[in-house]
Amino acid sequence: MPSIVGIDLGTTFSCVATISPSGEPEAIANLDGANTTPSVVAYSDDGISVGKTAVRLPISPKNVIYDSKRFIGRQFDDFSVQADMKLWPFTVVSNGGKPLVKLTQNGKEKKLAAEEVSAEVLKMMKKIAVKYLNEEVTKAVITVPANFDQRQRYATMEAAKLAGLEVIRLINEPTAAAIAYGLHNKGTNKVLVYDFGGGNLF
Repeated sequence: MPSIVGIDLGTTFSCVATISPSGEPEAIANLDGANTTPSVVAYSDDGISVGKTAVRLPISPKNVIYDSKRFIGRQFDDFSVQADMKLWPFTVVSNGGKPLVKLTQNGKEKKLAAEEVSAEVLKMMKKIAVKYLNEEVTKAVITVPANFDQRQRYATMEAAKLAGLEVIRLINEPTAAAIAYGLHNKGTNKVLVYDFGGGNLF
């Protein structure tokens, strides 16, 4: 039976986890031996790279995409997208109100949605899990910010679909943190979780 993994699709770093034979959650180390992988995707003439390799590639900054989570499921004219665009070295354009990254690969212009970029990160998480588990991985539980609206959640599921993953459930990041804490601290009645990314208290 294919394994189900948990994926934290982060803005800056992402990681994948499984349940160990002893029943404990276990983060899976990536190909560099680290538990987290930079959520960075580089589009060079040699192909697509993810993680540390993407960060180190000597290519144009316009072809190195990060922060895809910040505009996934959003509209081009959203205040946050417009503000972030001033800081990104890559180009974001509007296509019917949807923000797309515009880059050039192998001499050809490409326009990519945030879902397509995030899908590459999810493919890497899947690759890491398959290598570790030595079996097929087709299903995942994926974390999302608590303040993600339905459009953003749907876009995240679309990214997973592009990566060949069926989403069993989207779980809010603060909820995942509380569950993880509870698993290691049985008997605790109340848990207070502060979501620094979303600025929310749960």
